[in-house]
Amino acid sequence: MDTTTRRPYLYNLLDAVLSLKLSGKKIIIGYANPQDLMFASVGLDGIATGNYQNVRNFNPDMFFMDEEESIKRRSTWYYDNNTFSEFKPEQLALAQNRDKLHLFQPSNDYTAEYLGANPITSYLWNESMNFKNYLYSMYLNCNDISSSTKKFSFVESMFLEKEKNLKTLFENGIREGNRTFRADAFEATLSAFSAIKNDREEDIEELELLV
Repeated sequence: MDTTTRRPYLYNLLDAVLSLKLSGKKIIIGYANPQDLMFASVGLDGIATGNYQNVRNFNPDMFFMDEEESIKRRSTWYYDNNTFSEFKPEQLALAQNRDKLHLFQPSNDYTAEYLGANPITSYLWNESMNFKNYLYSMYLNCNDISSSTKKFSFVESMFLEKEKNLKTLFENGIREGNRTFRADAFEATLSAFSAIKNDREEDIEELELLV
């Protein structure tokens, strides 16, 4: 889907969620990825999510995968909540060699040991750990949004911050990959925020008084 198609699509979804919330409906989005946090700005109640291919379904056995089986897996990724993106461990090792690993901070309960390893390649990071990291990160994101009083401004600022963080990684030699939250996706998301705020600012303010 190109940017010109995605922008009205996101706007229409924001518009629909806002209208449904003002009519008193409860809304949960399934098959969600981090971009879908944008709908929390207009009252989304919850998301059902997973990372990458697991966004649609996942095998619970992955939580109990042993190290040998994990090593045999074709590829491993690291979810960076600072940018809503995933990176290969080799990219984190490169960042560590350049004294730029702090760009992937702060760590959480699932990533502290990994990001603290020196060298980082000495730590066995696997898909199960990354999945727990992703789900926990999304949980923290949702908690932060829920505790905010001005949700629209908070969520919009969240996406602006993630975009800035990703640009900082690129400026420091961390290359874009096929699981990166791409620049055009940020542009489409932020454009949709701007448009819905321009068109329905009074409705957004009314919603924030209700919740």
